[in-house]
Amino acid sequence: MDILENINELGNKLINNLNLENLQEKFLNSSLGQSVNVAIDAGLRCILPDFVEEEVIEVKDALITGGLKEALHTAGENAIQLGKKILGIENEEFTSIEQAENAVEKGEFISKISEGIDNVLNFLDNKNIISEKITSDIKNGKDLILDNINNNVNNEFSDEKKALEKIEKYIGNWEKYYSKKDIEGLTKEYNKIEKQMKKILPLEDIIKNVNKIRNINELIKNSEDFDFSNVYLDLAENL
Repeated sequence: MDILENINELGNKLINNLNLENLQEKFLNSSLGQSVNVAIDAGLRCILPDFVEEEVIEVKDALITGGLKEALHTAGENAIQLGKKILGIENEEFTSIEQAENAVEKGEFISKISEGIDNVLNFLDNKNIISEKITSDIKNGKDLILDNINNNVNNEFSDEKKALEKIEKYIGNWEKYYSKKDIEGLTKEYNKIEKQMKKILPLEDIIKNVNKIRNINELIKNSEDFDFSNVYLDLAENL
């Protein structure tokens, strides 16, 4: 039981040393930012059909120079904070992917993105960095970009939920291989778990359980006489 207690204590120390709220905000800003960036690239190509690829890139570069990147980042941060406040979890970490998705929606993320794009376009137009026609074309076609962003964000959260389902499945498979004392199978499922963990919002319960499995795997690798007692499986249950 000493080994069991040490593994459990190590798992708790790992989670306690994490600033989970900060990690979640970084993950969300990164994933949302990527969704927005892809949508804007695709939207500009549709809005500016007579432009060749290099000209579209020049327009995108001008938008970035005008502060688009910062505006989008601010929109994401503000939406997350407002959503948390509305949900009554201000200054707390998310406990589920669904909760994060709800916060982004209630925080009016798409509306804030729309305002950010308008502000950047107005700045560039006033500075004569891009033409009035390009400004008008992008504003008139902005709904296309916003629809694409909305779809991309929804797909992102959908993909995260699917990744979480896979993690749950792989943990179940890991437990079966454990009962068979199949080290090759354990390693295979553990590697699948780690791959999917990179795709989901960091969540305390998930991190704790995967840390416990990670520690057991390390113990198996470093112990010639590991007995595969069922007591160790308790560390990986209740995901």
